[in-house]
Amino acid sequence: MDYISMIGNNLRRIRKEKKLSIFTVSLELQMSHHHLGDIERGQTNPQIKTLARLTDYYGIHMKELFE
Repeated sequence: MDYISMIGNNLRRIRKEKKLSIFTVSLELQMSHHHLGDIERGQTNPQIKTLARLTDYYGIHMKELFE
């Protein structure tokens, strides 16, 4: 598995563990739900700034995306 897919899978898992919809997260972070979905599916390479916003929102450390 490549890093982009691993990051996406971990973001999706964390979002679901927190019982958040993709629409809720995208609305609160003011980002497109299509873009967030592409990140979670590993179809786009997210910017570090985007990953930082997501990890801050989820209350996790960025290293958790790579485990």
